[in-house]
Amino acid sequence: KKDARTVSVHHKLIKDYTDKKNTMLSQADTVIVGGGIAGLMSLDHLVREGFDAILVESTALGNGQTIASQGIIHGGLKYLLAKALKLDFMNEVREMPCWWTDRTCEGSTSSPNLSGARLSPNCYFWVTHNAKGINGVTMPYVATVVLSQLRTKCDLLPNEDDWPDALRANGKRVYRVAEPVIDTGKVVRMLASAHKKRIFYAEGDEPTFTLCSGGVKKVEFYDRYLRERLSVTTGSLILAAGKSNDVLAKRAGFTQKTTRLRPLQQLLVHADNLPALWGHCIDGGETLATITTHR
Repeated sequence: KKDARTVSVHHKLIKDYTDKKNTMLSQADTVIVGGGIAGLMSLDHLVREGFDAILVESTALGNGQTIASQGIIHGGLKYLLAKALKLDFMNEVREMPCWWTDRTCEGSTSSPNLSGARLSPNCYFWVTHNAKGINGVTMPYVATVVLSQLRTKCDLLPNEDDWPDALRANGKRVYRVAEPVIDTGKVVRMLASAHKKRIFYAEGDEPTFTLCSGGVKKVEFYDRYLRERLSVTTGSLILAAGKSNDVLAKRAGFTQKTTRLRPLQQLLVHADNLPALWGHCIDGGETLATITTHR
């Protein structure tokens, strides 16, 4: 069952679909498979760099991990909570909050301009009265490591008046973390609208690949809206299809496993006047729950 936001994004872009395509398409510098944020960001970057790139999606833009991600831009702070600190992972993602903040703030002049897609400039980490606390990590140590390893500002909020309303009854300690929260559906709409003519919709299990000694030579698929089979010669293939990457990689001749899958349980609560809250409930070295508000 598709998320309602995904369906909305999808149908708004399909409305004039058949009027905007060059159906004689036969060649592209790069073909991207997967229409989530990773694929759309790759498409935007390549086009801005002067490459002739297209994107192929088999269901709906944003369907799957993009919409399910909840929108908190992880900057590495959660890695501090584990007993075995993952400093290498922290270094890989530490620039992400600043990157997204710069592009989603009102009046942004950076590319891509995603101004208006930010739900909150911060999220919160909190420990409840019944939780064990942050296992083995003291705030002085956190502050030291954050300053030396991360770009993420983390502030302990001793005054309950500064806490989100939803935490005042059950919070024990609350930290405000400079990790922005974005509206993933809005980001998808913005990126897709900027590149309508470069996005195609494959039917069913496609695309398929024609291989040569140097890798993938052609990408083929039946476009379900153009009702035409397209065969695109390309020199580069990017797989950004989430859990489908393993199947696609095998089809493209790659032998190594490309995707790590982790179980995720999500609950949707719908009611009038729910409080705004974005953040992580922490117990020991684990995240018990991630809660985000979407309206």
